[in-house]
Amino acid sequence: MGILQARGISKAFGGLQAVDGVDFEVEPAEIVGIIGPNGSGKTTLCNCVMGLLRPDSGTVCFRGQDITGLPPYQISRLGLRKTFQLVHLFPNMTVFECLLLGQQETHLSGFSARLRPHSPDEVRIAINMLEFLGLQGVRDHLTDSLSYGQQKLLEFGLALVASPTVVILDEPVAGVNPTMAVHLRDRILEARKRGTTFLIVEHEMAFVMGLCDRIVVLNQGRKICEGTPDQIRRNEEVVEVYLGV
Repeated sequence: MGILQARGISKAFGGLQAVDGVDFEVEPAEIVGIIGPNGSGKTTLCNCVMGLLRPDSGTVCFRGQDITGLPPYQISRLGLRKTFQLVHLFPNMTVFECLLLGQQETHLSGFSARLRPHSPDEVRIAINMLEFLGLQGVRDHLTDSLSYGQQKLLEFGLALVASPTVVILDEPVAGVNPTMAVHLRDRILEARKRGTTFLIVEHEMAFVMGLCDRIVVLNQGRKICEGTPDQIRRNEEVVEVYLGV
């Protein structure tokens, strides 16, 4: 049994069937990609997994537990984290403060949370994450002063800093320059070596093909195939509907 399983996930918005009976499974320490044309249901599927949307039908299991319909904060506490297409960072905070706050399970506002004393372990973990990301030089910079690529990198670090079992990355290199994309790829591979499992939604085909162990392809809300990068490259239906050849 995979560490993360989705079975028969469907989600409609009015008359639009965004996701239609999709199955997939992710094994421990695996990197699985989800690709497909715009509007194929990739983000909707991941939001159903993360509890941001409740599926109309189907089940999601994480580490053997049915998490279908649980609120996102409960799913996060179980060890499943997600980044977003648009960067979501704590406003008016420094990079280091973000990495400290990202370790806390709290419903306090950002200002109130900053008043809480941080343990030596939290400080150590935040320092280690700065080094892992290569963001030591902007430790005390406000998050909105960072470049877009640095913001994406920091959001990736926020997903990792609480030591999750599985991280869902939604378009991690969208709008990022090639140098930062390579750096992000290397950080993902290093995190996988340390035991983190990844599910990645991405449009950049070279990034996906060079990173993922397996790839799930969606079109019009349905899974049309699944396989290794080489198998996906050779699949005629994928070439027709997605690669445009």
